[in-house]
Amino acid sequence: MLPAKFRPSSDTGTAPVPGKQPPIAPDCEARSSPGPWRLFSEPSPDHGLSGGELDGAIANDQLGALIGRIYDCAFEPERWHDTIGHIARAIGAEMGILALHDHRENRSIRTFSCGIPARLIWAYELQHAQHNPIAAMCMAGRCEGAIHTPRSLFDDPDQWFRSNMYRALMRRTGAGDVIGLYALHGEERGAWLGAFRRRHDPDFGPEEQHILRLLAPHILRVMRFADLLETRTIRANRLVAALDALSAGVWLVDHNCRVLHANGAAEALLSRQGGPLRILEGRLTATSLADAQRLNHAIRQAVTGDLSGNTTEETMAENTIALGDAAFGEALIATVVPLHKSTLPASVAVFVQGPATAPATRLQAFGTLHGLTPAELRCLNEIFLGRNVPEAATALGVAQSTLRSQLSNIFEKTATTSQTELTRFVASFVAPLRYG
Repeated sequence: MLPAKFRPSSDTGTAPVPGKQPPIAPDCEARSSPGPWRLFSEPSPDHGLSGGELDGAIANDQLGALIGRIYDCAFEPERWHDTIGHIARAIGAEMGILALHDHRENRSIRTFSCGIPARLIWAYELQHAQHNPIAAMCMAGRCEGAIHTPRSLFDDPDQWFRSNMYRALMRRTGAGDVIGLYALHGEERGAWLGAFRRRHDPDFGPEEQHILRLLAPHILRVMRFADLLETRTIRANRLVAALDALSAGVWLVDHNCRVLHANGAAEALLSRQGGPLRILEGRLTATSLADAQRLNHAIRQAVTGDLSGNTTEETMAENTIALGDAAFGEALIATVVPLHKSTLPASVAVFVQGPATAPATRLQAFGTLHGLTPAELRCLNEIFLGRNVPEAATALGVAQSTLRSQLSNIFEKTATTSQTELTRFVASFVAPLRYG
């Protein structure tokens, strides 16, 4: 109950009438909050359990149903709005909140609530999440799973009522006492679950703490699972974004060469007709039989070998293979990398340097390093794009004999002897990022 010295002479809302339940603040409206990370939807108006239904203890069937609702939130987080309402009612409260907080950036991530107007939730996320006195004390002590009230957390229980969060937000809802559970202390995120009683209601006592203590292990399990799932989802999304930024085609495959993921460059390579690579029955393979055998052998070696811990130049050379023939068509260089120590379901990553991924502006550094003339650099660009001598000569508008002479000079300056070897050598120097 709110201490007398903190009771305002004119509270927001009507004063309680004996024998009549005071009005309950409206539930959150279904809307998006102002911020890319703030998403919450309308909770169900029917919160089931009420304080009057609990006469001294929670019934086993009610407890079981409530625990079931908590576990439903593991895969459907939006259910937290409704579930928080059930939890609050089970301990004789009318308002509840589950606030997820980013430790590193000290900001609100997402807020689920029951019985608190949406405008106040927005204000909490924007202005007060960083200064929640109860959550701050819990996070400072890292007491995950602990249940607290202002009387157990602060030397002076009135500190809660003097806080900016209470005076600016919770006082406007008619809230009085609060009971909280520090529901998660992850590497990057924390979560605090709180329930609020009205000013005129008695403070939370041992009975309510006991009920919340029965629910706490299940809430913690769900929050830890959700945090793990969210972390892996974020990491997977970051991996996909990183792979899509590469100019090299990348396939993640299992031990049977079945494709689990292909980045944008890989999809582009497969879209061209007559290329050295193809997908056959969901598996990565080569167009020619000889190339297919070499690729499959390299993948098997990567799966069964221990190259992840011994990636020497010699072992990597064994898993770098040429596909196609630059003299007769498109040529690619594939490098097979094992993923033995990865948490991904893939066993192997296949990196393929494709044609048309290194325009002349990105070969200038290579040309400068090897002393190529501007004409030789233009010749190199055409060869690297997969064109043979007649095609390159036509594209550059020079005689084939002139282009062969330039190519011979390039071979000499780069210590290579064939177009395939030259393409492979250049590919090792080209920046692996996509442009445009």
